[in-house]
Amino acid sequence: MSAPDEARGDGCKISVVIVTYNSAAVIEQCLSVLASAPALDIVVVDNNSIDDTIARVSEVCPRARVIRSEENLGFAGGVNRGVSEARGEHVLLLNPDAVVDAESVFALSRILDADDSIGIVAPLLDKPGERLAIRECGRKPDLWRVLCHYSGLSRLAGYSPLVEGLYLLKRHSSVDARDVDWVSGACMLVRRDTWMRLGGLSRRWFMYAEDIEFCLRVKESGERVVTVPSVTGVHLIGESSATPTVSRVPNSAWVVNMYDLYKWRLSRTRLQNIGWKWAVAGGLFARSAAYKLRARPESDQENDWSAESVKFRLFAQNLLAVSSARITSESESRSSL
Repeated sequence: MSAPDEARGDGCKISVVIVTYNSAAVIEQCLSVLASAPALDIVVVDNNSIDDTIARVSEVCPRARVIRSEENLGFAGGVNRGVSEARGEHVLLLNPDAVVDAESVFALSRILDADDSIGIVAPLLDKPGERLAIRECGRKPDLWRVLCHYSGLSRLAGYSPLVEGLYLLKRHSSVDARDVDWVSGACMLVRRDTWMRLGGLSRRWFMYAEDIEFCLRVKESGERVVTVPSVTGVHLIGESSATPTVSRVPNSAWVVNMYDLYKWRLSRTRLQNIGWKWAVAGGLFARSAAYKLRARPESDQENDWSAESVKFRLFAQNLLAVSSARITSESESRSSL
């Protein structure tokens, strides 16, 4: 029995929700491995692209339902709109710069079918060209876990779960599924009833941190978040909204928003906020210095290492510029952004 027939046979229709914004350079790779699986309900929400993203979608996957937004809703806004139109019992959130084939999607769906305790399941995503040996999943971003990661303790202390950091390392991967605190919204399969019960992604942030916050809510609700290294895909980080007319300026939103999430959901005191900020900034400054040392004039990669050094220094500086004041309510949380 083929994978599409199997999906029809067990009554589980899977929806794939992809949010695009100037994603013409990558959307063909993403959709080409899914287009031939008729059991997949594919929904593309386009956040007002100015390139030919929509034309590429129509060429590669004519049956995809395209929702055109007249404004850029951000990641959470686009995903929430797409899921509201989804028909499946299981919904795959998929970045346009991620490539996961249909067989892998069906394999993830079978895992949800087999275990009612799991609310979210995700594959292991490979990131070609990434220098850091980390996975797109890990432990909650509390003070201890960021300290383990950014101090290097998680790299030096072997395989003890007590010192696993914010991001799991490649050496933590195995063929066995394992529970984590969060997985990346670049590719996660979630039960539709879980999604509806928890209200989807928070629109507090335009982009970044909303996937981690959603996973934390799923775990708080009593369901598990699981990563399955035996199911794989590829994530071409940073390519989902590439346009030749926009300069590549390092975007610090990922770390600024994670700090905001920490202050909102995990921290109890201003002192903890200060500790978190300096633990992360210190690690980013250390990486910047290490990359600068590698940028030797005789090296063919001098420019690459120099750019990395500047990028991580900017991340640290922008984080330090954020207030360490406590966030004590949802209204205060939103007004602080």
